[in-house]
Amino acid sequence: MIIIKYLVRETFKNQCIIFSILLVIFFCQKLLKILGSIVDNEIPIHIIFFLLSLNIPEISQLILPFSLLLGILITFNKLYSENEIIIIYACGLGKKIIVYSILILIFFTTILEIINLDLLSPLSNFYQNKILLNYKLNFDINNFIGGRFQSLKNKNSVLFINNIKNNCFKNVFFAQIKNYKKNFPFIIISKNIKICKKSNNIKFLIFYNGKLYKKSSKFKNFYIIYFKKYIIFLDYKKMNKKNNNIKQMNFYNLWNNSNNNIRILTELNWRITLILSILIMGMLVIPVSLKENNSKKIIHNIILIFLYFIFFIIQSSFYSNGIRNKYNPIIKIWIINIIYFLIILIYNIYGVIFFKKNIKNFKKIN
Repeated sequence: MIIIKYLVRETFKNQCIIFSILLVIFFCQKLLKILGSIVDNEIPIHIIFFLLSLNIPEISQLILPFSLLLGILITFNKLYSENEIIIIYACGLGKKIIVYSILILIFFTTILEIINLDLLSPLSNFYQNKILLNYKLNFDINNFIGGRFQSLKNKNSVLFINNIKNNCFKNVFFAQIKNYKKNFPFIIISKNIKICKKSNNIKFLIFYNGKLYKKSSKFKNFYIIYFKKYIIFLDYKKMNKKNNNIKQMNFYNLWNNSNNNIRILTELNWRITLILSILIMGMLVIPVSLKENNSKKIIHNIILIFLYFIFFIIQSSFYSNGIRNKYNPIIKIWIINIIYFLIILIYNIYGVIFFKKNIKNFKKIN
């Protein structure tokens, strides 16, 4: 029907605008974290764009339900203020037109969320981890910046480079600050070093013309070694290609591996809850969409937004505790879901009664 298409189009347009605005806000938040990692030399500058792009599916998980909620509220507030809804009622079309248009939006948004949770988010998480691991495990001279302390070997060692010229490090300070494979902490001061690579992808540092300060394994004192050439193997291995990250699993893998595994069960029920949240938020907004613009409707809009934040704050806390294996949150997650479905039932029954009273008053006036 033409009117349903019009309502769906207008609402979807506003939903896309709100989604874009929220995406930019969350992008800025992610960008701050990535910039902090760049300062700590954990992420190189040239992969910022790729990491931000790969974060879109994860960010969209929470944005989609909220964009649907705000899109419907804003659209129907505008239609009421411009008397378009009153014209629809005057033409003899009832509330079914509004309900059908909202249900169509809920259906398509749910499809998008399922595709995102089952396909896009696992793939983006996989490639994001792959980029970061390849950077950390297979770094080269481009990963280092002169004049800064930078960590190596899972933060067991620290390297300081005064300057870099012609792929060589000049005036270098290296310190192993923790015991690593039965080696005591030691310090190396060298005039220059180079990064070399073997055929099996094992990389090592070659120090030239320096001093080694190391604690003796038999005595309590340190000894000093002068050397012309000293080699340290970085001991970095190839990335493990096995899919052990639950965020990289789709629904099928989560379901098949969920036996007595709290983390996988939590991830599976969290994704189901995200899908149900679209239905919950969409059904909650239907009674408010049937009301005319007044002070009471503003209060109802605020209540809906408040219910959205309460829902996701509680569910997110259960999810984080389940992922950390603190306790099994499955029962609590579904208790909240059932409570919200009861709120939907009560809210819609109240909305139908309120709508019938308004229709009777409208007919009397006519």
